[in-house]
Amino acid sequence: CFALPSLPGWAVKNWLPTLLQDQFHLDQKSSGLWATVTTAGAGFFGVLLGGKISDVLAQRNVCGRTWTSAAGLLLTIPALFGLCHASGVGVAVACAALYGLGFGMFDANNMPILCQIARPEHRATGYGVMNLVSISCGGFADWGFGALRDRQVPLNIIFGVFAAVALLGDVPDRSHLRLDRLGAHRPRDELGARVGRAQLRVQGFVVRAEQRVVLRRLCPHHEPQALERRAFEMA
Repeated sequence: CFALPSLPGWAVKNWLPTLLQDQFHLDQKSSGLWATVTTAGAGFFGVLLGGKISDVLAQRNVCGRTWTSAAGLLLTIPALFGLCHASGVGVAVACAALYGLGFGMFDANNMPILCQIARPEHRATGYGVMNLVSISCGGFADWGFGALRDRQVPLNIIFGVFAAVALLGDVPDRSHLRLDRLGAHRPRDELGARVGRAQLRVQGFVVRAEQRVVLRRLCPHHEPQALERRAFEMA
């Protein structure tokens, strides 16, 4: 689910100037400027918006970040279809901005979602593998895009194919089921209270164990049961 959205992502970044240039007869300077400013600028706001929304939703449900990421990816699908059938430069630029916004929302939540399902000692490795897969898939996507262009396949058809790939990537995976078992529908304060009580029990056990060790050293001739009672009273 992380690799599939990378296919249209890299294709849009590298081939959108060519689409604007061929479909609307823009010069290279204008097509490159509009393609970069719209996707990168909207992506910046998408990162901020997606981060804020996911932070709010995560306070209510542990799957909030997954939902935000899926919603952002869902925005990229009509944007890609709009790029395929844009009737003018303005429509194409608006669709490119919508794509950048949605992809920014998706991209901002990848690492937080990984932190929810991976142990701390595996997170850096996991994110490195995710980036490796993403960039590798993006490279194959650019190669495939160029191969289709060499065969004179229209750009709108190629972008439509990549939109279908993005739709497949938006199909929910099973990670949210694991998050549900971890307490997706429990209030956050209840989870915090349970964690706090568990920490107190562990701390109390450790304190009593340390006190028993000290009492045995100070009173080596006393009965173990008496030392246990004394340690309990001190705790």
